[in-house]
Amino acid sequence: MIFIDEIDALAPDRSKVEGEVEKRVVAQLLALMDGFAHAEGAIVLAATNRPEHLDPALRRPGRFDREVQFRVPSQKGRLQILQILTSSMPLDSTVDLQAIASVAVGFVGADLKALSQKAAYIALRRQVPNLEAEVPDSMTVNQQDFNQALGEIKPAVLRSVEVESPTVSWSEIGGLTEIKQKLQESVEGQLLYSELYHQTRAQAPRGILLWGPPGTGKTLLAKAVASQAKANFIAVSGSELLSRWVGPPNKQCENYLSRPDK
Repeated sequence: MIFIDEIDALAPDRSKVEGEVEKRVVAQLLALMDGFAHAEGAIVLAATNRPEHLDPALRRPGRFDREVQFRVPSQKGRLQILQILTSSMPLDSTVDLQAIASVAVGFVGADLKALSQKAAYIALRRQVPNLEAEVPDSMTVNQQDFNQALGEIKPAVLRSVEVESPTVSWSEIGGLTEIKQKLQESVEGQLLYSELYHQTRAQAPRGILLWGPPGTGKTLLAKAVASQAKANFIAVSGSELLSRWVGPPNKQCENYLSRPDK
């Protein structure tokens, strides 16, 4: 088995690179992959986190004709990863791995490993505050250590965006009983009780549009449903999705570009 890690650096899309060296490397790799069809007992395994940057010729049948996508772990997957990572840690009886997995939304395996290590460091600092302090015979990691670590460790896939953890409850929103029920059924049910959707083969909505006059509580409802569903809340303003450089040029730019001296 030949494993090529970060293959996007070795075989980038030839239509997007300018150097001839990169194009020749990709062509040579394609030729070698075709030669593997006659080699028995050999297989090539490659990994990348940017599949869109790979040359399309690599992803056709006969070369890399099987693709396996690794998604962000679900709550059940996060629980299993935590159980493996903490199997050798001296956990206190207060530690609830199920509760930790439910709030660690967006965490991948590396993030959960960093979370466990951070909780261990916090426990060590709590029980041995300085080098001169006496080391106890037994040290344990409790739930409070994990809760503090959760506030310091940020998911790798969400580091480029600002993630908020709302604390708005349904009781803080007056009225809107029917709307709150719809959001609970469509959002909370899908995130917290996905097995019920799977058993009944019900399709959860892909998106929900909240519309109404300003000040009617649309943003507050979004924060409340994120808080109750224990989901990360990423607030994006529509104006932030476009910049002044996107779209047709304005009249001033047209006049400037049409000048004979430009």
